[in-house]
Order: sequence, then C-alpha cells, then structure tokens
Amino acid sequence: MTTDPGYAEVRLHGRTIGRIEALPAQMFRFVLDVDYVEERRHAVLGQVFEDDPAGPWRSSVHLCPFFTNLLPDPEGRLADLLCRQHGIKATSEFRMLCLLGDDLPGAVEVGLVGHVEATDAGDATVWQVPSDEDEEGLRFSLGGVQLKFSALQKDGRLTIPVRGVGGDWLVKLPDPRFPGVTENEHATMRWAQAAGFDVPEVGIAQLAEIDRMPAEVEPVGAALKVRRFDRTPDGGRVHIEDFAQVLNVFPAQKYKATNYETLAAKIHALSGEEAYLECVRRLVLVFASGNADAHIKNWSLIYGDQRTPALAPLYDQVHTLAFPGTSRTLALKFAKSRRFSDVGLDGFRRLARKLGLDEEETARTAVETSERLAETLDTVCQLPGGEAYAASIREHWAQCPLFRRFTG
Repeated sequence: MTTDPGYAEVRLHGRTIGRIEALPAQMFRFVLDVDYVEERRHAVLGQVFEDDPAGPWRSSVHLCPFFTNLLPDPEGRLADLLCRQHGIKATSEFRMLCLLGDDLPGAVEVGLVGHVEATDAGDATVWQVPSDEDEEGLRFSLGGVQLKFSALQKDGRLTIPVRGVGGDWLVKLPDPRFPGVTENEHATMRWAQAAGFDVPEVGIAQLAEIDRMPAEVEPVGAALKVRRFDRTPDGGRVHIEDFAQVLNVFPAQKYKATNYETLAAKIHALSGEEAYLECVRRLVLVFASGNADAHIKNWSLIYGDQRTPALAPLYDQVHTLAFPGTSRTLALKFAKSRRFSDVGLDGFRRLARKLGLDEEETARTAVETSERLAETLDTVCQLPGGEAYAASIREHWAQCPLFRRFTG
C-alpha cells in the first residue's frame, strides 16, 4: 500500500507551473499553480488550459490528453526501444512521462517529486518510477510511429547525445515497411520549401556516419535529418503543441477527432486570417502531394513569444500514395469526403462560406498555391529518387480536379 503517492512537477520555460498527482485506483490529477493562473500574461502551456485553467484535470489510467500526447506513440518503434531499455510498458504513461520529462517536445518539462509505489488497486507498471540515479538508456520523447532520435550537429556531423537528451536536430530512421521513405519525405519537404512554405532545414544523413547510434539500430541506410524548430542553437526551448493537444483528444483519435474544416476554423480563431490562409495553402500541399497521413498530430502551434499561437513550420510531409498497401484516402474529411478525387475549388469556397470569410480570396489562394506547386515540382528531380517521385505525383494529379490541368 502506498503511503506517499508522490507527484510530478510540471515546468514551463524552467518555471514550475503545476503538478500531476498519482492518486489511488489508477487516477491522475493535474493542477495548475494559482500564481501561474492569476498572472495576467503568463506563458501558455496549452490552449485547453487557457480555456479552463481552474480544472482540476482528472483522468483514469491515462494522463490527461495534453500530457499523453507528449509521449512516443505506444505502437511505435521508439516506444518499443525505450520500454526494452527501461523495463516498462508503453501504457504506463505516468512512469514514462517522469522517465522522459527532461526532454519532451516544446518547452514543458516534468520531474518526479517524492516516491511512487504500487497500490493494492493499482498496477505496478503505472505507479513505480525509475530512480533519477538510473543513467542507463535513452530518456527523450518524440512523437510518431517512425523511429527517430534527437541529435546534435557539429561541423556537419551528427551525434546522439548521452541519454538522447539535448539535441537540436531530428534523425528519422528508414522504415523497412516503406522502402525509400527517407528520400520521399526529403523530396516532399524540399519541394514545399521551393514553393515558399515555412520548412525547417532538412537533409539526408547516412546512419553509419552518425555517432553514438544506439546498439539496437543497424547502421545501414539513409536517415532524414530535420532541424528542430522547438529548440534554439544555444540549447533553448520554444514551446509548441500539436492539434491533438489543442483539441484535447488522445493520440488514438488523431484520424477521427475532427475534419479539415474544423481544423481551419480553430486556426483562424486562434491565430487570425493570415494563419487561416496559410492553412489553406497547406491543405493544397497535402492534396497535391498525395499525403494520406496529414492527421491532427501533424499540425502544430508554436509560441515564439511564449503567448501568441502561430502555425509551426511544416513537418512530417510525405507522398504516402507512393507506397502500395497504404491508405488511399485523406486522413481527415474535407468537404464531407476523404477522396482525393473529390478535392476541388468548391470545397475551398465551402470552407470559407462556413467560416464567414471571403470565398474568392480562399479560392484564389488555393489556385495560386496549386500553380506554384506545379511550377516547382521539377526541382525535386535532382534529388535521390526525385524523377520517380515527380512522375508519381503527376500520376496522382491526373485523378484530382484541382491539379489535373497540370498533367497535360
């Protein structure tokens, strides 16, 4: 029986702002500090807490969605690696969060205070938390199913830091299920960059040339490297939250919680009309690139001044239709459909009409973006696998009313 349930401090930009308490019967409670809530211009942790700061936020078995979304996908390869290294279960969210709390996405940190043991009604894998003295294994968190690491780059060479903590680049490993995914994502990101989108620095790195790669990883093949936009060159942290956190839903609901119209409406409400038009541009990119995996965790807000939400740079952009056996439909509905073949200007006009915005400006933005993407597609041909990539994109366009005119 636990006599000291323990709790975890939640810090934002280095300041303690609240606590997550482990309660009996596998219950958790998150409470924000009163001083933080009452501070008129406090740094934003998450939009859901701005809407309802008083809470308290209670949850059963799972942590509340904001914190669950900070953890690696329990079905992903990073979660599997971390669980094997530390002897825990991916479903033990409180333990996992405390273990990885020094290096989470954004500027939030979580640290255990006190001691947590098993209760009569609880599950030891939920309550027991490793000692901070345990230095073995990686201790950082990144989202997604694909295996990835945080790395430091010096003189053009990447190194996985001790325990994986403190990197300013992401290294996304190849996935045997999707041959060529590294080159595919690299081409998509470089194409988007050429078309004028806000894209972090990207490149390709050979696994054999990355220092301190975990022994569990065979150093064969190429990885995608992406500069982290939630980290600064001097080691600082920039806060972000993905739209599963914004909408207060669990990661398992990333394909089901909403549609692209509601996503655009939320972006407009939080960040204004220019952010909405950027959302329109990004939707055109999603449709043009045949990306069937642009779910809500692949859209994020960033807080450059710690308070004002803006759309974070693009990430996880892949021409998924290039891979046989993957979904052939949109991750979220647009104009009541998930079919790429149904995407047209009427859907964008419908979106603007629903939000009470200028239909013609929205349609014009969509047209101009499609033209810019068509003009810059051939820039990928110089990249590894680029010619086959461009041919696959054009084959996809032949099925889509918005892009068919660029295939003649």
